[in-house]
Amino acid sequence: MMLTPRPTLGGLLAAGGALLLMSGCGDRDDNPPPQPTYVEPAPQPTVVYEQQEPQAEVVVTEAPPPPRIEYIPPQPSPYHVWISGHWYHRDGAWYWADGHWAQRPPDRSHWVPAHWVNNGYGWRYVPGHWR
Repeated sequence: MMLTPRPTLGGLLAAGGALLLMSGCGDRDDNPPPQPTYVEPAPQPTVVYEQQEPQAEVVVTEAPPPPRIEYIPPQPSPYHVWISGHWYHRDGAWYWADGHWAQRPPDRSHWVPAHWVNNGYGWRYVPGHWR
């Protein structure tokens, strides 16, 4: 009868540890790495410059009310110019147009505010415009 050596407890533990190391069980991550995602770039803002449409000359016999005091919010960028509010006249009544920020045109012009001029016969409206 032939005797076969019996594995010892220490030998079994060593063999099992070696198998674990070779299988990578201790270092394996069951969660795969996150896949890169494509983020659509934000659309470029549309730039709108103040454009005044040609209009008929407005002359009224009464002076406009005094300008209103306006709260001017922070400037959105160094390229924006404050367009102050002004009075306009329509159908026999005065209405206030609030001020707002507008982007300066590329030619670095400046804004001439809308205003009323007394011509001796009445008050003529001069629309705001870029110069």
